[in-house]
Amino acid sequence: MDPQAVTSRPTIGVVVPCYNEAESLEATASAISRELDALRANGVIADASFACFVDDGSKDATFRVLAEIA
Repeated sequence: MDPQAVTSRPTIGVVVPCYNEAESLEATASAISRELDALRANGVIADASFACFVDDGSKDATFRVLAEIA
């Protein structure tokens, strides 16, 4: 078995579709960030892991909130 395969950590990308989610975005982003940070700290995932929030044409302030928390 390749030793590098055993020690390498996967890079995880979490895609979060958002549609009219302005009221819950800050809490959602915070929860996902905490989980990713914990996984990084425990050596489970690569430091380059990320979350990507995608506004799907929301009619509320979703885009503005995403811009503020980015």
